[in-house]
Amino acid sequence: SRSMGEIDSPLVFQCASCRTVITDSNQLVCTVEALDALIVDAVLGVTVSPPADSGSNSALQGSEFPADCITCDACSAPLGCQYSTAPAAVPAALAEQVVWRQLAPRYALRRDALAAYA
Repeated sequence: SRSMGEIDSPLVFQCASCRTVITDSNQLVCTVEALDALIVDAVLGVTVSPPADSGSNSALQGSEFPADCITCDACSAPLGCQYSTAPAAVPAALAEQVVWRQLAPRYALRRDALAAYA
């Protein structure tokens, strides 16, 4: 039997500007309140590029170093950043976990840049 509110399929995350599908909840690694972001390990329909000003902080607050910027391919809306190591705003306990020690980069998608549906 299914409990009330249980979702059978993944939650799909779209660009809030144009509704292009970016990722789904199967790719969700964690959320980081300090960044107001979802951390996922796979995205599609995006471009990852170096920040325009390599000396500035990333598009997400709390980073001590520039991170690559993620934009929607369909509408060029900024979606977040790609990190290969944990940004400063990530709590130390989380940064020590396997989430940030794996070789694959992580994508921090700003919650306000996404829309979701089940």
